[in-house]
Formats: sequence, C-alpha cells, structure tokens
Amino acid sequence: MSQQGTKPGGPSAPVARAHLRAFAPVAAALATVFLLSQIYRYATTVIAPEIAREFGLSPGALGGVGAAFFFTFAAMQIPAGIMIDRWGARRVIAAMQVFAVAGLVLASLAPTAIWLTAAMVLLGMGACCNLSGSLVLATRWLPADRFATLTGALIAFGGIGHIMSTSPIGYLIEAIGWRGGYALLAAAQGVAGIVLYLVVRDNPPWARDGEGRHAASLAESARGIAEVLRAPGIWRIIAIMAMGPPIFFTLRGLWAGPYLADVHALDPVGRGHVLMVMAACLIAGNLVYGPLDRRLNTRKFIVLAGACGLGACYAIFATQGAPDLWMAVLFIGAIGLFSPFDVVVFAHARSLVTARLTGRIITTINFAMFLGTALLQQLSGHLLGWLKSDGWTPGEAYRVLFAGLAVIGFAGAAIYSRVQDAPPSEDVRR
Repeated sequence: MSQQGTKPGGPSAPVARAHLRAFAPVAAALATVFLLSQIYRYATTVIAPEIAREFGLSPGALGGVGAAFFFTFAAMQIPAGIMIDRWGARRVIAAMQVFAVAGLVLASLAPTAIWLTAAMVLLGMGACCNLSGSLVLATRWLPADRFATLTGALIAFGGIGHIMSTSPIGYLIEAIGWRGGYALLAAAQGVAGIVLYLVVRDNPPWARDGEGRHAASLAESARGIAEVLRAPGIWRIIAIMAMGPPIFFTLRGLWAGPYLADVHALDPVGRGHVLMVMAACLIAGNLVYGPLDRRLNTRKFIVLAGACGLGACYAIFATQGAPDLWMAVLFIGAIGLFSPFDVVVFAHARSLVTARLTGRIITTINFAMFLGTALLQQLSGHLLGWLKSDGWTPGEAYRVLFAGLAVIGFAGAAIYSRVQDAPPSEDVRR
C-alpha cells in the first residue's frame, strides 16, 4: 500500500477518510448548535444602537451588556472542561442548551437593561462548550493531523451564523423587532439541542473498550488543570489567545455596528450588509487556515502571520482620518480574513498534552480568549464614552480604539513568538 497521506502514528488516508465519513452526522449536529450560538453571540452588534436607544444606555453601559456574555463564557470554561472530561461532551453540550434557550426567551422579554444583561449571562453559560466540546469529540473521532482542518471547517460552518447575524438580522429587526428575533432563536436552539443529544456519541465505534469513558474524580480533575498549566509553552499560547482573537471579537461582537452607525450613518440593514462582508471573509479565513498546518508542517509561523496581519489591519485602519465607506468595508473584511488563526492555536495547544487532558486544555485557552474579549469590550466601552464626553468626534474616538487594539494584538504575537513550534508531522496522539 502507498504511504502517501500517512503520518507517523496515524492511520492511512483511506482509514482517515472512513473516520471522517463516520463523524459526518455527529459533526452536523454539533455544527448546527454552534451555528445558532454564533447568531445570538454576534447579533448584538447589529442591534446595539436600537438596544442603547430603547434602554438609554451610554457606550460604557452598552459595553457592559455585551461583556456579560463573554465574562460568563470565560468563567464557565474551566468548569466546562472538567465536566466534559468527567461526563462526556454529548451530555454536557446538550444540557447547556437549556441555559441558552432560557437566555433567548429572557432576552425577548427583558423589560430593562438589567434583565437583558441577565439574559446575556444565561447565553454565555449556554454557549460555553459548543466549540470546545466539539473539538474534544474531534480528537476521539479523527486522526491528530486532521484536527486543525476539522476545527477550521467547523468554525467556517459556524460562520453561516455570522452571516445570518448580519443583514438577515437587520431585515428581521425591521419586520418583527429584535425581541421577536430572540424568540425565534429560542425555538430553533431547543430543537437543535434535542437533535444533538439523540445523534452525537462521545466515542467512535472503533474505540477501544473503555477509551474516553473514565470519569475522573474532582481531585483528579483539579490535578489535570495544574498539569495543563505546567505544559511547556502553555503560557505563551494563553497570551496569544488572550490578546489576539479578542481584538477581533471586540469589533465583531460589539463595536462594528455602532461604528458604522456613528461614523457612516448606516441603518440596521446597511450595517448588516457590511458585517456580511466581514462574515464571508471570516468563513474564507477559516477554510484557508484549517489545512495550512498540515500542508506547511508548522503551526507557530501560521499563527504569527495571522496575528501580525490582524494587528496591521487595525494599525492601518487607525491612521485613516475619515475613511470612505468602501475603505471601511475593505478594512473590516480584511480583519475578518486574518482573524481566525485561533483554529491553529487550538491544534498547537492540543498537541501539548495527552488525550485525557484535551477538554481541559481547550477550555483553558478558551477561558483566556473570552476573558480577554470580555475585558476589552468593557474597557473599550468606557474608553469610547470618555473620549466622546471629552469632545472627541466619533471618528476620532474609534481611531483611538483601533490603535489600542493594534498594540494589544502585536504584543500578543511578540509573547507567542518565543514558543516552540509543534509541526503536525511530529504530532502523535498520546
């Protein structure tokens, strides 16, 4: 048999393709839940001006509402990793959809900003392990060298949710209002959660008896977290995840909509059209990044290129005094294209530990990413509020924000640049 497509310690290409086919229905159920979570995570930026107007929110208060989702999401990561490794991704992801549905229902009924913030907390809990749980399952069903490719494909499919949270949300707001949109999402999320529980299995049929089924004690789980934090290079990976992707999420998750409304006077549908460009570029970026590590046999240098490219987009954007709308669209699209280098960071992190710690290392770096996002959203809201109250024009205030995001992105890349590479050719599952 030809050895082409075979990696050390991994199955042959035909076996790998068979594993992919067997994983397809599982991946479809997981991706659907993930897709829906992307809609309610990112719809906020389209409807942010309407929410601020209805509840009379300042930029700082609006940033607090958006950050509530990400603070909760981040806080849930370590518990989620322990639960996934202890009880299995299928049960944990399905159970968390109860909180997502409750959050969507509460958002549709929220009488005040406090209630809407509470809804964001529930949504953060509901979405906390959709991606990390899916990646844990991928490590059990797929060869190690296909991990980044699968991650990129899964997030790219979730990018359909990004697209649905742009112009379609804008049209939906005009048709039934943002509250009606949350109600529709609640119904869809409930159905998707039930289907996931019925379709997904934690282990493939060819797994060895008992593989992945050991429920660790709480003491063992705590020791596992400590073991993750001692992995060589983990703190540099945590740094890039806390300072790289969050500069994208801060714009996409909250401030892109207000920027387009304040600086370019776009209505919800117009804002949605621009954000659709970003979403389409994000999908393309995920599909490009996913297989690159396997093709170039490096992870570190792909991540560095993506992080520096993202920082450069913000740096150039910050120098534009009063960009025309077409130039703003160009930069927003480029930010979407460069940003999904985190799919390769996940693969880099997974290679540092044994299979039994997969859930905990993925959720540990997820914690860093979303804590960074929550802090940036909160702080950026206060920054914009202070600048505007001090007489800065909206355009000038957003330029300061973009410059700050560029500095943070470059700093994360500099810290990560000292980490040791983890080529896929040397990645043998332990």
